[in-house]
Order: sequence, then C-alpha cells, then structure tokens
Amino acid sequence: MNGASLWYLLFLCLGLALGWRDWRERKVSNKVLLAALLAQSGWLATWAVRQAAAPTGAADFAQAGLGFALGMLAYPLWRMGKMGAGDVKALAVLGFLLGPLGLAATWLLGTLLALAHALSAVLRGAHRAPGRPVHPYVAHLVCGALLWLWFSATGRA
Repeated sequence: MNGASLWYLLFLCLGLALGWRDWRERKVSNKVLLAALLAQSGWLATWAVRQAAAPTGAADFAQAGLGFALGMLAYPLWRMGKMGAGDVKALAVLGFLLGPLGLAATWLLGTLLALAHALSAVLRGAHRAPGRPVHPYVAHLVCGALLWLWFSATGRA
C-alpha cells in the first residue's frame, strides 16, 4: 500500500467515524477531530522533510493552514445560532485536511446533499423531535468530501 492509499484509507475511517456519530447522535467527536489534525500534521511533515508536495489533500502546511482558516469563517454562524459548534470545528479540520480548494468543493457538495436531505424530509412530512438538531451537517460534509476526493482521484474534478 502506497502513502496516498494509506491517506485515503485513514480519511475514509475518520470521515466515517465523524459522519456516523453525527448522523446517529448529532454529536461531533473532538477526539476524532484531534486525531485527524495530528495524522495530517504527520503526513505533511513527512512530505516537508522530503521537500515535496503531498500527493493527496492539502499539499503543504500553508494550504492546510489556509483551509483551516477558511473553515473557521463559519464561526460567526455558530455565534448567531445558525450552525452547530461541531459543524464549525469539522469544517476547519476538513479545511486542514483538504486545503482551500478541497474545502470549497466539500462545502458545496455537502451543502447540496444537506439541502436534498432537508427537501426530502419536508416532502415526506417528517417532523423532528423537540430539542433535536435538524440535520446532521457533518455527515453531509463528509459525504461531500468523499465525493470530491473520488472526483479528484479519478480526474473528474
């Protein structure tokens, strides 16, 4: 297994852990987010020692930092009560993993998936339990990220 395959496998495992918990419990695990940050930092440090750009995700620490900063632009939405804190943290970490372009694609695809989910719930006449967050946005973001990674890995991006 080469390094890129290992990165994809690790991203898939971390993404599934985040998405599954968000879908079932509407919670985002800080431990999984921290593990993702540490794993990506190690990945980027390995490539920095080689003086080469990483072949997957953010190419270097500059792209990772910019992706993280762009993800944190959602912070005011949390302050206004329009987005959960876990969603903001996950966006920032996804930005660190994927870089600014990957984060933009993830946000677009994930938001479209969330919109489709919300519309299907409205059309079905589904009602949420009182006090329960409406939709598992991180699960949609993870699906969007996996779609973008698939598109970019197969040359369709």
